[in-house]
Amino acid sequence: MKTITTLASMLFFMGAAFAAGQGQQPQAIDGLKPVSVMSTVPHYFGKAVPWAVKNNYSGFVPAKDVRSESCELFDHKVVIKRQYGTMRTKQVVHLDTGGSFAQLSKQAFAEEIVEGGPAPCDGPVTVIRVSRWLPESGVERFTIYSSGGCGDTPNRRNGPASRIFADILGQYCPNTIPIYYGD
Repeated sequence: MKTITTLASMLFFMGAAFAAGQGQQPQAIDGLKPVSVMSTVPHYFGKAVPWAVKNNYSGFVPAKDVRSESCELFDHKVVIKRQYGTMRTKQVVHLDTGGSFAQLSKQAFAEEIVEGGPAPCDGPVTVIRVSRWLPESGVERFTIYSSGGCGDTPNRRNGPASRIFADILGQYCPNTIPIYYGD
């Protein structure tokens, strides 16, 4: 039954997207609200997707020593989740933004990627990913910063748009594991 409901929802949202593309106003059916694909906020089947996410992990440590934090940047809020051992917290900070994260994500995607040297295994890791909306295929996430880890080359995007995302997220999740560039 769940598969049928999911399929019906997908068809409904695809129909709503088609109607919006034809200049028609999509209609609600059975309490489902249509999603406008013309919105600048990335959505995945009606759920807002954060423009950027910063994750910090403590690495391979005993459960009591786990420390992690995650900051999700939306148009008008930042959702901060932290873990201290087995204790978890969540905080929502409302923002008043005057710019366009959609335009900023396009600029960040085009910026040069700089790679670091090999990173240690099982150590702490910081990763920042940004979302961009592709009308033909939906939401795509790309990395603007990664401190690396086992089998993962550290890298960052070098440019002002990536720096803006990193700086905003850095206000709410200040810990960043540095990239090792070798000797």
